[in-house]
Amino acid sequence: MNGSDAVRRARGADRMLRDGEGLVRDLSDVEQARVFYDLLRTEAETLDSAIRAMGVTSRGTPRATTESQLLRRELREVHRCLDNLRVSFPELGAPER
Repeated sequence: MNGSDAVRRARGADRMLRDGEGLVRDLSDVEQARVFYDLLRTEAETLDSAIRAMGVTSRGTPRATTESQLLRRELREVHRCLDNLRVSFPELGAPER
């Protein structure tokens, strides 16, 4: 390792983070995951609101059943992505469902 490699490593050291398993992670990766996580949470809230807004008919059956099923499927996918992000980046914290 030459001098410039050592300087490059020293500069990058303040951007690194060790997780519980001793893995070194770049802080920019964690921050990017946090931004994506927040976007997904917003999407989940939007989908949940849309599903609730569909309501039911006077007979008690859901309105727009096909659309409701598609929205529920999309909401499950968003929750799956959120779960995967939390597993990969425990720094994001516990679920907020």
